[in-house]
Amino acid sequence: MRLFGIPHHVIPVFRNAVWTFTQPGDGILIQTPDYHHFTGATVNTGRKVLENRLVADEKGHYTVDFDDFREKAKQAKLFFLCSPQNPTGRVWTEEELRRMGEICNGYGVMVVADEIHHDLIQPGYKHIVYASLGKEFADNCVICTSLSKTFNLAGLCYASIIIPNDEVRAKFQKQMGLQAFMHIERFGPVAHEAAYRHGAEWLEELIQVIKGNYEYVRDFFAQHFPGVVVTELEGTYLVWCDFRCFGMSDADMKVFLTDECMLYLDNGTDFGAAGSGYQRINVACPRKTLADALDRFYQAARKRGMAR
Repeated sequence: MRLFGIPHHVIPVFRNAVWTFTQPGDGILIQTPDYHHFTGATVNTGRKVLENRLVADEKGHYTVDFDDFREKAKQAKLFFLCSPQNPTGRVWTEEELRRMGEICNGYGVMVVADEIHHDLIQPGYKHIVYASLGKEFADNCVICTSLSKTFNLAGLCYASIIIPNDEVRAKFQKQMGLQAFMHIERFGPVAHEAAYRHGAEWLEELIQVIKGNYEYVRDFFAQHFPGVVVTELEGTYLVWCDFRCFGMSDADMKVFLTDECMLYLDNGTDFGAAGSGYQRINVACPRKTLADALDRFYQAARKRGMAR
């Protein structure tokens, strides 16, 4: 594969892909709950969201509704693939990726894969780069990635675009030249090279910290709030929690968290209607910080008679 460009963030790449491969009014396939910048890049450019809602079982494990995916793909020109998936933390299997890719290839749908969390995979799971599935997949995709999540380098404004196919790359490059967002700071490349060369040991330790923090969150809710469903974390550092057992509206839950718990979590509705009743918790932090946050939640909930 060939590295095409180095933009300052992956988010502008989403818009550039929309401008390159679609026309106003075209449909764009998005799996929900979704990373909201996919929807933003769609509606803010006059395109139409085609929602493929992921299906959760009683344990909070999400899978693709492939019948619906196929129907939506028939109407789409582009598919935003989030791999690993944000906010659910799913790490797609090779079978799932191939099946989605074959459908997209069959209906002429360009795949734009956001793989920014690709390094943050839990033990027992494996991230598969979409373009590595085979030439027919590589020829119909744009891969977006960065070390901003892995090493907390977002402030250095440095990302990577990988476009294996020459024709697709040239088309993308032509549109990108019109947008002029390739400027990067000099410190970014140096920091990213250092992270790639010397960060492996640190990353291995980070994965264990995230694993331990996820388990801490899971066990906390199981003990004190057994009605909360905590989705198993396969990748990312973002834990997806089903809070619908509390019987609060999304607005009331937000007020409870901010005003009574003194916490700022990511509200599920930030990820579309499919996220209603959910909260996303960032566990890429010291255990002390996480423990303090959960204790605040417990104390506030106990005052309301919600805690066990």
